[in-house]
Amino acid sequence: PDYLIIGDLNAYTFEDPITTLTTSGYVNLVREFGGLTPYSYVFQGESGYLDHALATASLASQVTGVTDWHINPDEPTVLDYNVEFKTANQVNTFYAPGPYRSSDHDPVVIGLHLNSAPTASANGPYSVGEGASVTLTASGTDADSDSLSYAWDLDNNGTFETPGQSVTFSAAAIDGPATRTVKVRVSDGEDATVATTTVTVNNVAPTATAGGPYAGVPFVPVTFSGNATDPAGADILTYAWDFDYTGTFAADVSGVDLKSPSHAYAAPGIYRVALRVTDDDGGVSALAIATVTIGAPSATTGKIEGTPKWGDLLKTKINVHSNATDVTGRIEIEGDGWTYVSTRLDSLVVTGADATVFGAFGSVTFRLDVHDGGSTGTDTLRLRTSDGYDSGVLTQPRGNLTVFAN
Repeated sequence: PDYLIIGDLNAYTFEDPITTLTTSGYVNLVREFGGLTPYSYVFQGESGYLDHALATASLASQVTGVTDWHINPDEPTVLDYNVEFKTANQVNTFYAPGPYRSSDHDPVVIGLHLNSAPTASANGPYSVGEGASVTLTASGTDADSDSLSYAWDLDNNGTFETPGQSVTFSAAAIDGPATRTVKVRVSDGEDATVATTTVTVNNVAPTATAGGPYAGVPFVPVTFSGNATDPAGADILTYAWDFDYTGTFAADVSGVDLKSPSHAYAAPGIYRVALRVTDDDGGVSALAIATVTIGAPSATTGKIEGTPKWGDLLKTKINVHSNATDVTGRIEIEGDGWTYVSTRLDSLVVTGADATVFGAFGSVTFRLDVHDGGSTGTDTLRLRTSDGYDSGVLTQPRGNLTVFAN
């Protein structure tokens, strides 16, 4: 309950009766609003106040102002309410209908605003993923059973711009992890109470796609086309690629925004390429996987014949025939620390004076590219194998090599 003590307590501010009340939790309202200068009593030329207003803390918060109404001790006694020692003429002529000296103490005037402010709770704390939204719901009560209105400050700028008991907080433009302070103001139409809570915006890992499916031929780079999305547009994304994923991810190449790397496969077969994307807050995507089919191209009709020697590096004996269905013949290559004899010929592709043979030397697959320079030009050869050998482009002026396109 609220209590208010008012009246002539016959004690000044620092005397025991008053200090006993203030140390017990009562608020000296005259001093609270007026400091040490108020007075309500004058005696022998000295002023002070014996007339007090003291309130419990709960009531003191509802006081709007306190003052002494100086209508008594400042007036001469001849103008007071007493008629003794005055003639009949003085009683009549000294009288005025306005306020007059009716006591030797001034009254204390107290302003009260007797309304209980509502309680407020923003509930929470709340949590949301970046790029998403979450509903915030406030609650409040009012001791006076007043109707309550709610307004939120969702950006903590001091303006309660969003009305409603339940509102939507959007994290679309927030890069998590982050924490935002939000406030709700609950009003009963006269008084308002503000409550505060937080919204934690969590980082969300990117989502990756590896593209594909892809297809290519041995020793020719396949260019991949991956992509990733992240709810926070401000995140920096690092792409890591595993070109021959077999169940355990091991990055072959990685880089910021590396969406389109290239990789050459030496042997025919079906491979899996895996992509993993990481954002700059540590979020890691699920693996995105695509298939890569590597095979020799369809054969054309044609043949290669010759036994050229390529400087002091390689000796070759080449005799390959194709009718676009069957590829037959034999390739022997010796030198540079290697000896290869073909055991399988998969495809021969002849285009003018250029020819490419795909096949195998036992378990080692190969690609052989040759060019017939004719009687006046320069023959060229390049051999690449799946065990890592690459001869580079070798030349032989007017070599013993012939390419036929049947």
